[in-house]
Amino acid sequence: MKGIAQLVYPGGGIVLPARSAYERQVLVEHVAHRARRSTVVRLDLDGRRWSITADASVERPECGKCLRRVSVAGTSAAVTGVYCLLCLIGLPVSAAQTLLLRGRAVG
Repeated sequence: MKGIAQLVYPGGGIVLPARSAYERQVLVEHVAHRARRSTVVRLDLDGRRWSITADASVERPECGKCLRRVSVAGTSAAVTGVYCLLCLIGLPVSAAQTLLLRGRAVG
């Protein structure tokens, strides 16, 4: 369903609105938080299913869209490559955000 996100993780799940940029930013924070505490998190958003994992290794994967190195990334059977949370959730990634997030590794 468009504009609704379902986040499923071991022991539970949550349904969140994902219509506005603000709601999607809140979703990024929820997904990143859960991914760091679980092995795999499933995110269903805009008709696509994503598997989200947190990588604590030194060599972090590179997002297939914005090319940032990320600690929390997602893959989907419908799309090739690995994507950061901002790109897979559909938030624009500006050059300024890339510089700010480089140290924080939000997603």
